[in-house]
Parts: sequence; C-alpha cells; structure tokens
Amino acid sequence: MTAACASAVVLALLMSTTAEAVPWNSSSNPLTVTGYGSTGEGYGSFYISTGSSGTRYKFRVRQRIDNADNHQVYANLEYWSNTGICLAPAFFSCNAPYQKHATDVTDRTTKSSYVTLYETAPIDPYASFHRGRVRMRLDIPWRFDPASGWTVTEGIQY
Repeated sequence: MTAACASAVVLALLMSTTAEAVPWNSSSNPLTVTGYGSTGEGYGSFYISTGSSGTRYKFRVRQRIDNADNHQVYANLEYWSNTGICLAPAFFSCNAPYQKHATDVTDRTTKSSYVTLYETAPIDPYASFHRGRVRMRLDIPWRFDPASGWTVTEGIQY
C-alpha cells in the first residue's frame, strides 16, 4: 500500500462517524402486525451516521411475513428531533419536546425469512437529540393496510 493510499484510508475513517445505534424491538420480541390471514414482523435499530453523503438518520429494518395470498410487509418510519438545543448529561433524557422531522417507508417484501433493509433521511441540523418511531404494516390489495402500534426508540444525542 502506498503512503497516499494509506492516508486516504485513514482520512475516510476519520470523516465517517456513527452515533451508537439504539434498538427497536428484537428477534425474540418483534413488532407484529396481523390481518387478513397474514402476520408481519419487524425489528432493528436507529442511528445517526456522518459520511460522504453528510449526516443522516438511519434505520436498519429486519422484516418478514407469514403470507396469505399476495400480501406484503413494510415499515412506516419517522425521524423525530427536539425543537432546540438541549443541554443534559448523557444519563438524563432531553426534556425539549420532539417534533416529526421526516418520514419514510421500507420496500415491501414477501419473504418468510428476515430481510434486512436500510432507510435514511437528512438529520435536523438545529436539534441536539433525535429518535426514531416505527410501525409495521401489511400491504393488502384493495383493502386498508393493517398496522401495528408504534415503537419509539430511545433518544440519541448528536
């Protein structure tokens, strides 16, 4: 490896940072939605990462479906931030109210084994605490899409 190549690798590592991921649900306790003979499940993590595309919210979603007919599963994702700078020690939560900053959905899948998907959105640059909100949905043709309840992640200071 040349000195220039080694310097580029070190620079790339220094420029890419990731806040600690916070989980939402788990493989042993997935977020579950049922309807019209199908059951969709999901779990994953929420984090913030800075790289070549800037600082972004990121959701890692693992989803699957026990399928009836041609149903599909997907996740509704929301990115929330506090309404201003919050100064609090790491062991306290921020008290500033949160507001929805961005929304997204994952691709729809029909697999009975877990599929891993990633979704991102630009971070709110005027906030100091961030969290994600997620729910699983079933895509049922010609009918209302059933939804699970919402799961809200712990806050990330960034």
